[in-house]
Amino acid sequence: MSYSNINAKLRGMYAKSLNKQDLYELMKQTDLKSAIYILKNKEDVLQDISDESDRLELEESLDRIFIKDIKKIYRLLNEKDKKIFKQYISKYEVQCIKEVLKNIGLQSKIDNDLGDIDLWTKNIFTKIDNISQAENFEQFINIVKKSEYYKSIKEYQKENEEIDSKTIETIENNMDKQYFEELYKMVKNEKKEILEIIGTEIDLLNILGIYRMKKYYKLDKEEIENRLISVNYKLSKETIWQLINANNEEEFFNIIANTRYAFINMEKRENIEKNIKIYEFKMYKKYFRENKFNISTVISYMNLQKINIRNIINIIGGIIYKLDINQIENRIIV
Repeated sequence: MSYSNINAKLRGMYAKSLNKQDLYELMKQTDLKSAIYILKNKEDVLQDISDESDRLELEESLDRIFIKDIKKIYRLLNEKDKKIFKQYISKYEVQCIKEVLKNIGLQSKIDNDLGDIDLWTKNIFTKIDNISQAENFEQFINIVKKSEYYKSIKEYQKENEEIDSKTIETIENNMDKQYFEELYKMVKNEKKEILEIIGTEIDLLNILGIYRMKKYYKLDKEEIENRLISVNYKLSKETIWQLINANNEEEFFNIIANTRYAFINMEKRENIEKNIKIYEFKMYKKYFRENKFNISTVISYMNLQKINIRNIINIIGGIIYKLDINQIENRIIV
């Protein structure tokens, strides 16, 4: 199928999503039942959910819709773009693996509901189906061996030993690096639009990672460097090293001010993560509206839809916990 037809289908699908006005109307609701009523009237695909649904059931319904979109789009793509798309959506495979890993490693401290993972592994990531049933690290490893992300985990395989939180954190970091480094390798010779989307995401993740590791975790410089994604899109190695060596926040943000990501310093610095998310949202919207006849339109659509789902979930959470409308608004990206 030609990209003109694919883009037309995507635009039709996106037109059914909640717009800014719809989100604000949803925020005004005072209970979950009235919020579900609003959603059922705005989102055709949610017509079948029960008025008595709880938050988990609603999240599962939204995931089902997203997975249906993934399957529909995959069938429309040519073989080359299918490979990029498969790597792109493997971020959700990484999330599934992370959730199970945390549940096994910290099972004495938390009690996670892993039902959403079954939805993903039965429909998309069938190689790791039943991973949610793993009760220990050995069972987990036996299933993850079938995944491409086993290479980020195998060196930490220890028979009959429990894994600690530091090991879990290291494995998660390794999987994130593998995901982005392999995705970037796939798109670096593609159209500039998809390269900018993926390259910008990586640059911003590295900036945010350095900021957090310096401010909250007090890691040494070598460890910070080792944890970063090994890609330099518009941030040179020299700039990365300057950020790692910054003596304080003022120096850190002064370095950022001399890059294309100076916008991070425009608003309150404590909102750095939200500033980044808003910037990415605008980037996805820009490329989706440009209607380019390449994979960048598809990836932009998927990112916009995921943001829409997160907005709905964050609003529903705010309603359940009786947050005021300003607090809820601060949790969404528009």
